[in-house]
Amino acid sequence: MEIMSAQRILRIAREELSDIQLRRFLSHYIDGKKEEDIAKEEGVCQSTISRSISGADNKIKKIIRKLCIKHGIFDVI
Repeated sequence: MEIMSAQRILRIAREELSDIQLRRFLSHYIDGKKEEDIAKEEGVCQSTISRSISGADNKIKKIIRKLCIKHGIFDVI
């Protein structure tokens, strides 16, 4: 398995995140929006956005970690 491409990571995100998490994740990392700006747009607290993005990060990292271990790329603790 080759090094994971950005496209593959985005595909994982689309498959595994809720619609809301995906929208917030993409707004933050792809569009470069600050959590505060996303919160204002959605009418929620910044902490809500922060938790949502952090949860998305953790889900994606967990999946990537499992794939790397499965394909023997490296051992992750």
